[in-house]
Amino acid sequence: MVDGRGPGGLVALLAEPLGAALRLRARVSRIVFEAGAHRPELEGGCGSDTLRARTQVLALPAAEAGALLAGLDPEAGREAAALGYAPVASVSLGLAAGATREPLRGFGFLVPRGEGEALLGCLFASVLFPGRAPAGHALLTLLAGGARRPEALAQPEDRLVAGLLAELDRALGLRGEPTFVCVTRWARAVPQPGREHPRRVTRVRARLARLPRLVLAGAAWDGVAFGDALASGAAAAARLLAEEDVR
Repeated sequence: MVDGRGPGGLVALLAEPLGAALRLRARVSRIVFEAGAHRPELEGGCGSDTLRARTQVLALPAAEAGALLAGLDPEAGREAAALGYAPVASVSLGLAAGATREPLRGFGFLVPRGEGEALLGCLFASVLFPGRAPAGHALLTLLAGGARRPEALAQPEDRLVAGLLAELDRALGLRGEPTFVCVTRWARAVPQPGREHPRRVTRVRARLARLPRLVLAGAAWDGVAFGDALASGAAAAARLLAEEDVR
């Protein structure tokens, strides 16, 4: 990633040219389309405000996109809000160097179905990106829950961490206690595209085609991988630019 900063580095690079036009901590509460323009209404941040935009990209989780689309096209809003998500608990784990029997190489590992009870996978964050841990230490990210075990998010923190450490021990061989533990729970973490997903996305986009220069982008619509989300954003931008060229 950009300058080894991880995904946040890419976001910062893309936001940099916006300067003062970038609005932070401001929530779009409603979108109105009138007089040939989109008018997103903002709340929070620097107070209420209404913007005027010729083009608009909704790069939001499906439920949030559905809530905004409901005012423009209720059917599109219902279809978008129906897209499912799986919950994930992310456990950041600090270890002293040499605290695992198996060396930390590569990006980490995924756990196949049937091979573990709680652990979905482990990312070697300090191997992937420099500066993620102090010298002589390593930072790992353990993932639990998902569609396989959504109930994991309801576990008390001590029980959740103990179960993950036991499985990590079987995989890597732990030689010491963690020096740092931080648990983050995401109730809607990963979109879950099922058999109906392509048709649902097609229906939403077909309805939105009646509204000029409004497109959807992101993992909920075009694929959950990071590369898929980037490609979705690029495709949304290309479509809007093509519409401008036609005009």
